[in-house]
Amino acid sequence: MKKVVVNEAFAPCYLSADAIYLLFRLGYPMSVEPLAKTKLFEADFNREGPDGFLALSGEHSALLKDGQVYRAWLGRGTPEADALRSHPGLVRMAELLGKRATIGRFGRLKVQEIPDEALYCITEYDGAEGVKLFDPNEYILGQMYQEPLAPKVPPESWFSAEQQTEVD
Repeated sequence: MKKVVVNEAFAPCYLSADAIYLLFRLGYPMSVEPLAKTKLFEADFNREGPDGFLALSGEHSALLKDGQVYRAWLGRGTPEADALRSHPGLVRMAELLGKRATIGRFGRLKVQEIPDEALYCITEYDGAEGVKLFDPNEYILGQMYQEPLAPKVPPESWFSAEQQTEVD
């Protein structure tokens, strides 16, 4: 079975500094950029960590080492971002840290198991995420087919009585 990480809370999920450090150690792809190109200052990194890292705590955690800022986040909405949700480093981090993986009381990572061969995408409703498996019958021209939303019909009709008879 393949493991996929989702945020099961009805709120945004922000990774903790501990989570970002562990992802770095486990080889998870992260954003790395010089401190000078960010809107951050060295003084913003107020916690010392292992291996010479300094941590910025808060809603947008990051790590600093040798003038480089390291960030990781849970993307969604593209095949590449969705595929990273099953990255072994991310899965291991979520299993090891549990509630410590996220900041605040809202974010809550959960590891879901799906069949190894399954294609999937991450769905979201009010912050809570889920895993949607691709059904080959719903896959048309390289895109996941979704039923179009039915238009909301006003109490009377979209058409006046005269136009309605013409359409019928």
